[in-house]
Amino acid sequence: NNDETGALSLCFGDVTYAAGNYSEAADWYLLAALKRPTNIDIWVKASTVRYPPSGRNLKLAENVLVQALAMNRESSDLLFNLGLAMHGSGRLNEAITFYQEAQRTNPANHEITAALATALHASGQFSQALAQYVAAEAAEPSSSPVFLANYALLLNSLGRKQEGRNLAMRALNADPNNVDAIRAMRECTAE
Repeated sequence: NNDETGALSLCFGDVTYAAGNYSEAADWYLLAALKRPTNIDIWVKASTVRYPPSGRNLKLAENVLVQALAMNRESSDLLFNLGLAMHGSGRLNEAITFYQEAQRTNPANHEITAALATALHASGQFSQALAQYVAAEAAEPSSSPVFLANYALLLNSLGRKQEGRNLAMRALNADPNNVDAIRAMRECTAE
């Protein structure tokens, strides 16, 4: 029966993922997702978008998530993860579109807003990026050194150097060894 096959496939996916065999894990998770097509978490696991970089396959992620969205059109998680796949492959305009759609369906999700801010910033849309950074930080003050560093760099580039330094310091306090935080502090304190 489908439920038993899905459960067994999910179990095998978990075991092979834990063993670091990411390609095989993705195959098992995909089989489980096809047996349980409304289970969003399994689709995300099948996509590899949240795997460690060594196990990530962004083309596979895109294909799996598009297939999942065909069956779960309003899933903010699927839209967001498809945005991550696009962002990871350098397709910023598509990433922004998927992040915006995910934000439309789940406006309270801080992670979506932060990712949208980062993509807008990377694409040079600074005023829109600033609005999203402000919204993300207001909704849930971040301790992510990468988020804080990116926000600091944007403020610095807009001439708001002291605010940038303050955020860079928060990023360093969150993780003194984070390369993004170190770079942000260096750039925000340069004369």
